[in-house]
Amino acid sequence: MSAIVPIIKKEIENQFKARGYVKQRYEFVKQSDKDGYLNCLSCSFSTYKGLRTASIHAAVCNLEVERIYGELLGGKYVNNLVHFPIVNKQIGYIMPENKYYEWYFYDNQTDEQLFKTCKEMFDAIDRYTPPFFDMMSDLQAVKECYENKSFIIYNDREFFVLLIIYLLEGNIKKGLAWMEDVLKGEMGQSERYQRFYENYKNYFFHR
Repeated sequence: MSAIVPIIKKEIENQFKARGYVKQRYEFVKQSDKDGYLNCLSCSFSTYKGLRTASIHAAVCNLEVERIYGELLGGKYVNNLVHFPIVNKQIGYIMPENKYYEWYFYDNQTDEQLFKTCKEMFDAIDRYTPPFFDMMSDLQAVKECYENKSFIIYNDREFFVLLIIYLLEGNIKKGLAWMEDVLKGEMGQSERYQRFYENYKNYFFHR
């Protein structure tokens, strides 16, 4: 491991801690000002010759959606999660550039230069994540974003989050119709989707 990595990671953890975030495995989590929501930030690194790059993801969790997701899937599909985000975006896509963005740390840089890059990264976090967190701590806004395809979708979050929002709205028939259409394709071969579907359609029956 490069000598700069422990320096960078320690500084990043200190900066998150100074902003009230608590480390939970690979995420930094903070209680939102809005009841029932969490703000989550994560930092991942890529390694190249003489270089480390850092990428920030911003996510919002709704505790009620997370609870229902656990009930509908459970077991191996949930146990390894820190939290289940309702939205998750690479920070570049909430910045004016609206494209993937990362910060560069070089092996031959001084500590002062490394700290300068960390400061630039946290300046961006401080500027761009609060409006994103505020806007997305609203299930109606999240639903509209997914329905209108105004998000870059990560994994299958759209499938699960949108259906749980329909369930919370009491619109389970819409959720079932949408899910049954989706499951006619390749997703229908997945044990995970089938489990979710069976538990979803019987959710209120077992309560």
